[in-house]
Amino acid sequence: MLLAWLPCVAPRPRPQEHFYFRGHLCISFELLSVNLYEFIKQNNFMGLSLGLIRRFAHQILLSLRYMKVGTGAARGRQPT
Repeated sequence: MLLAWLPCVAPRPRPQEHFYFRGHLCISFELLSVNLYEFIKQNNFMGLSLGLIRRFAHQILLSLRYMKVGTGAARGRQPT
């Protein structure tokens, strides 16, 4: 399973559907929290603080690192 390499403490979203777009596998997952648009909307479209952007970036980079270590997907490998 694609999510098997995630740490046990991380919430594991369930895949909803998948499709191919221009030769790339795209997977959509259940929503665990509010999406980015709704978050900005709740903040009256005032933008985000630098600290919050850093936290988002850190989470994204950690996710990419786990993908690279676990599946090689971050290097552009297509699943077989």
